[in-house]
Amino acid sequence: MIPKVNKMCKYLIMLMIGTFLSCATQKKVNIVERSNEELISALNNRNINFTWINAKLSTSIDNPDEKISGTMQVKMQKDSAILVSVKKFGIEAAKIYVDPKSYTILYKFESAYEVESLDKIKNIFAINAAFTDLQQLLVGNVMIPELSSAVISKTTDHYILKSQEDNLALEYTINGNSLELAQLKITDLQNRTVVIQYSDYRMYPGKGKIAYQRSVSYPYSDTENGSLELTISEIVIDKPSEIKFSIPGHYEKIN
Repeated sequence: MIPKVNKMCKYLIMLMIGTFLSCATQKKVNIVERSNEELISALNNRNINFTWINAKLSTSIDNPDEKISGTMQVKMQKDSAILVSVKKFGIEAAKIYVDPKSYTILYKFESAYEVESLDKIKNIFAINAAFTDLQQLLVGNVMIPELSSAVISKTTDHYILKSQEDNLALEYTINGNSLELAQLKITDLQNRTVVIQYSDYRMYPGKGKIAYQRSVSYPYSDTENGSLELTISEIVIDKPSEIKFSIPGHYEKIN
């Protein structure tokens, strides 16, 4: 049986699809008038172009069965590979390697590993997400809705943009003044909804603003939700970093 600390690895893989803290309560202000084109452009401009990513994050998972927290070191090469090192109390507990066809999890304490096709994730979520989509979601990038299909309304200080894309219902909540994306809801054909909230935006030189805090609420069962929180402590973009991964010969395959 895999200990709870290592269950975090599987959840991280699964939530990459949906998946990357709520904004503090804001004072009511007069919203700046924005055109539909301006809102779509703001979403497009917030997406980060990258070839390499090297980031350190703290993470916690909370669901009806367990609570797990730890840190992750994430390395990515665009369109090629994702490598995640998961640590608990400063000790590496697992490694996750994802390529365009499959993912592998090494359980360091148990000297065990498992390999699964990315198709397994697609089957679980009924969402056709490719490897490139996983990378974009990890970075915090979002789908850009077609202007012609967007339905836009506004509250006191936010714009709400709704769109239907690839069998998914998308709802973006955009700050009317800063044009920062505060929340994204994604609902699939089975009426399961993932809610991603973005906050603590910081400027990265030459790339634009990045949300250093993200909170994800996801369906855990038919009646209960789970949550995942990610906080970036360090991030370096487009500095090449070698990605090395291998399965030790003495590790036992468990699937």
